[in-house]
Amino acid sequence: MLLPLLLASTPVQAHPAAASAVLLDIGRDTVHVELQIPRDQLDLALEASGSPEPADYLDQHVALIRPDGTALIHDALTLDQGLVDGQPHLLAATTFRTPDGSPVGPFQVHDDAVLHQVVSHRTYVTVRRDPWSPDAQEGRLAGVIRYLRPSVDVDREPVSRFGLFADAVQLGAEHLLGGWDH
Repeated sequence: MLLPLLLASTPVQAHPAAASAVLLDIGRDTVHVELQIPRDQLDLALEASGSPEPADYLDQHVALIRPDGTALIHDALTLDQGLVDGQPHLLAATTFRTPDGSPVGPFQVHDDAVLHQVVSHRTYVTVRRDPWSPDAQEGRLAGVIRYLRPSVDVDREPVSRFGLFADAVQLGAEHLLGGWDH
């Protein structure tokens, strides 16, 4: 009796919703930012927010902020459509600049573009390039933006191998303990 039910069931996928990515290329006084946002998740957030234009919407929900609260200024966003891991994404890019031309220093990435409407959403913030960092680690995960944590600190200090390992363990533990898909 249970056999037909078991045969008719479909396999469960642990990660049906794609995550966003914020990719950072840090210069002396600029930060080039690329956003990869799953189109289906962004469309839910846009619809819940009254369907504003994507560029205006992202301008309101993405910022780089210094520890003193000063926001970095950014150029106009360029928007494109593309596939990331086989899923449709909005691809946005801009360059943020320090208001006074000083070195970038530590900053915070704030991105609640999808998160403020889709609380299960995750955004991975990665420092792709930072030649002015003391250890210049490229391709380093800076953190994960998620529910109740819409910002990630990018401190630009050297990171030890143990620190990288500890970050990976913490991310794995949060993933398992979060219970979103397990």
